[in-house]
Amino acid sequence: FRLANDSVDPVTFGPYCDYPIPEDLTRQFGVQSQMATAIYPWLGKPWLFTLHQCSAPRTWTGHETRLFSEISNRLSAGLSSLLFARNLQQSEAKLKTIFNAAGNISFVLFDVEENGTRISEFSPGAENIFGFKREDVVGQPVTILHPPGYVSIILTTLDKVEQERRGIVSHQKLVRKSGQSFAAKVILYPVFD
Repeated sequence: FRLANDSVDPVTFGPYCDYPIPEDLTRQFGVQSQMATAIYPWLGKPWLFTLHQCSAPRTWTGHETRLFSEISNRLSAGLSSLLFARNLQQSEAKLKTIFNAAGNISFVLFDVEENGTRISEFSPGAENIFGFKREDVVGQPVTILHPPGYVSIILTTLDKVEQERRGIVSHQKLVRKSGQSFAAKVILYPVFD
């Protein structure tokens, strides 16, 4: 591992190579020669990619070493994509767990567009608090959660969040599906791009 990690090129092992084969590999697996290189995914620690020759000792040619190096570069790119996808799935699962577990906290995600703000996600806690079902509000303007006289306050608050590019806390009046208004502490946090 250390030799491969310290080398830019693949490292060869065997009787006619850069380094001798470790006796354990020959005794346990019958390895006669091997070529190894470190693979560096864009995320996480390096991995080791090894090619063994067990039938007889060999001298690795320059062409074989270059091919092995190119294959390791492709593996690195593929491994990076796999690790990114795995981490994204894990993060999404954690976020979804938090999102769904909070029954007395409302998470409302909405997109700010030129023609208004549209709700893109509505948590189970939001369903409990507002009385709307998720499918009834996704795609609707976020202003349906506020009394009619408060629309200008919402727009001013959104402008402030966009200009300052940070979250803010405010106290606002919100409205349930039944039409009943209530006071709430609202934390707006922007997510850019």
